Amino acid sequence: MRSMTLRIAAAAAATMLLVACGGGDSDSESDSGSGSTDTASSAEAASGEEVSTEDFSFTAPEGWEDAAESVPETIPVDVAYAEVPEEGSTFATNVNVVEEPSAFEGNSDEYADANIQALEGAGYASISKEGTFEVADSEFVVVTAQAEQSGTTQLTNQYYTVNDDRAWVVTFSFGEDATENERTELAESVMQTWAWA
Repeated sequence: MRSMTLRIAAAAAATMLLVACGGGDSDSESDSGSGSTDTASSAEAASGEEVSTEDFSFTAPEGWEDAAESVPETIPVDVAYAEVPEEGSTFATNVNVVEEPSAFEGNSDEYADANIQALEGAGYASISKEGTFEVADSEFVVVTAQAEQSGTTQLTNQYYTVNDDRAWVVTFSFGEDATENERTELAESVMQTWAWA
């Protein structure tokens, strides 16, 4: 895959590191969302390359490629995948996964709340808690947000979970033209293939 900058992937991953050892209550004023739980996505499962680590696996969308080399070395992502950008494009829809030690004792909701505070501190806008997504016997808290980077608006759908003593955030990043339905459908097409090793 030719060189490109996964700007929002790197920014979102870096934001997660701010609460690696965090804990406590959240005083976030962000939209709490509907609190609904999605256990059976209507999105068709992704059918691209299978992404596998010693801890988890998922299936990337068809045509997406490994983009880990495009993420700055200072951002410790486990994996990063992206669509092949059009000629002349400086951004491609992408996904990255960050894993870190957890101080939240299996509480994915508290982990998400702490990260919402970090997103607010990093200048993200339109932050909304959108309920939960259940897969592989785990509950992922879904948070959407908007970021401005280098004069470009980019959108994120993030999935937070705590599994044993580790915490995970899966970040999907989109261009500003992606609709809410498009973002949800793509993210859920990947998340429904998630499995723990």
